Amino acid sequence: MMLTIARPAAAHRAASTSELMAAVESTRPAVARLLASRGNADVDDVLQATREVLWHKVADREFDPARGTLGGLAYGIALRLARRVLSRTQLHYELFDQATSDRTALDALVEDYELTRFLEALADLLGVRDWTIVAACALEHESTKSVAADLHLSERTVQDVRAWALTAAAALWKGFAAADADEPATAETIIRCVSDHDRIGQVLPHTFDEGVTGAQVAALTGIPEVEARRALPRARRLRHALAEILEQR
Repeated sequence: MMLTIARPAAAHRAASTSELMAAVESTRPAVARLLASRGNADVDDVLQATREVLWHKVADREFDPARGTLGGLAYGIALRLARRVLSRTQLHYELFDQATSDRTALDALVEDYELTRFLEALADLLGVRDWTIVAACALEHESTKSVAADLHLSERTVQDVRAWALTAAAALWKGFAAADADEPATAETIIRCVSDHDRIGQVLPHTFDEGVTGAQVAALTGIPEVEARRALPRARRLRHALAEILEQR
């Protein structure tokens, strides 16, 4: 059930374009709320940029319906772009209105860079569906119940994704700090970035054995097998993300 834009077929292109336009337009209320103080011009600019990004992702077959809906992908893209608009505005104030901030222009530039690379890494790690859930929870300050209803998911799923995102976010932030400190991309460094107080942290050290199974992790850690099986793929993805951050320092 892969959605593609078949460029040679005009009729199919028209139908796909309609779906794309509808998906992007459905993000307007959320973008407008986020940019409430910025005016309609900025909202329209964000939606236009969202259309272009979404078009290329679908045309290049980067969109996988198995990982989320077209509307969810548009939602995540739009909120991410809107967030960048706000970041640039805040940076402008910090650079030119020193009366309200003790930070220097260099401090502001560095912090903007750090936030951008962190959010991009987190979005890439979570994937379209989970990033959409996290964006809805964090950027709109909505309860898990209302987010679950809006996205047609169970509240338990939303809570699970939010907990996973918090674990991932904390680990990635430590990963960037380790990279900035020029720490080596070793197993020891990666393990230090993850808390051992949750399932992901308990499972991650065992993922260096690529062939390890959930049953084996359960036996080694004492974690219930069903929880070990659920945590294992996430722990593997987090390990790879941390390794990439450290290797690109």
